[in-house]
Amino acid sequence: MRAVRVGDEMKHFEELFSREFYKEVECFPELITENIEDVWESGQMYTFVTQGARIIERNWAIVLDVELYVVKVNEHMDKLGEDMVTFCIYIGGGELHDAIYRFKKTPEYKLSILENALEKAITRRINDFDNGYDVGGCQFIANRRNLLLTEEKVLDEFVRNLGYQFLNFYVNVMSETELQEGSYLLEFTGVEVYYGGNEQGWTALVEVSLRNIDTKETEEVDLVYETGIREMRKEPAVSEFREGVKYVMRGFQKEYPEWKGLGVHLFFDKSMEKDILEKKERGKFAKITGTEEDTDIIMNRFADMLETEFGEVIRKEVSSIKVYEPVGLRMVFSSGADLVFGEGGIMTTEGGSIYIKREMNLQRGLRNLAKYLGKNDITLGLIRVYDYRRKVKEDA
Repeated sequence: MRAVRVGDEMKHFEELFSREFYKEVECFPELITENIEDVWESGQMYTFVTQGARIIERNWAIVLDVELYVVKVNEHMDKLGEDMVTFCIYIGGGELHDAIYRFKKTPEYKLSILENALEKAITRRINDFDNGYDVGGCQFIANRRNLLLTEEKVLDEFVRNLGYQFLNFYVNVMSETELQEGSYLLEFTGVEVYYGGNEQGWTALVEVSLRNIDTKETEEVDLVYETGIREMRKEPAVSEFREGVKYVMRGFQKEYPEWKGLGVHLFFDKSMEKDILEKKERGKFAKITGTEEDTDIIMNRFADMLETEFGEVIRKEVSSIKVYEPVGLRMVFSSGADLVFGEGGIMTTEGGSIYIKREMNLQRGLRNLAKYLGKNDITLGLIRVYDYRRKVKEDA
């Protein structure tokens, strides 16, 4: 037999009875306006706050009993007062009546399941009032999000809902684009807020630019966030909603400034671009980058070489010589050759190998270097720096 978890069965019953109870409470609020006369004023607006629901058995009849606060509001959604009322229905038979008694005979039966389902049903009915449900000249409006009747509370709920959805921002970006592997600088380039309908509610459209820092190519993507918060008679201006979106975006950028995965690196901080490119540039020279200690040794040998006669000749032929952290030195020659010298050898700035200590002997390195600098004392002097069998000042 298939195993069924008790939690799944309880959820099934809750959903079943929520649907059945809803059918019974569709007469709300017509029933209470007929039975309770001294609460209502024609032309006035009201909403409701549920205070609990009870299921009562009386001689095989079922009593649905719901306590509610009737909240009177004005056209600005200001609360004017409240009264407690009871909405009560007697069920002597029918599908719901029989279903409840069948449920009572099951091992999963709990009275709380029925009472929770009844409260959900009445809450759903209240929300169905939307912006105005007329009964006898009274306008009943939905009680949304625990009575969002002020502009501030509507905006707070909008920001909270959007902030929760924004946690999936990077996943949304990856789902809406086809990015090549690499690093991308992200920028929010536009924000718009509009009402998408009663299902979508107030909706934020966020425009995002993604620039590949290597190719400089840019891709634009629009992300849509539906909050489900419906229009109300009194609510913030669109400009305030827009500022709420910007508030969420600033907070997200601060807390989640970058994301790495699936071969891409997404980041917001423009200052990181230089660091990433420099790190990538240095990565080309991994073969000739040694430990800090070994790099210090080769740097000292270059310093000694530059004090020799070879060094004087080299300085005349070099237009620029700079320390190139953490590799070693970078020399630009008057001939146009642009070379990087590290503890492990010599490479071009484009990443081409000239002398790789772990792969070549010094003679091969000399031949390769001569292709760039010629067959002369300059080439010989530079290769001698890597010959640890002799001091570089020996022939000075």
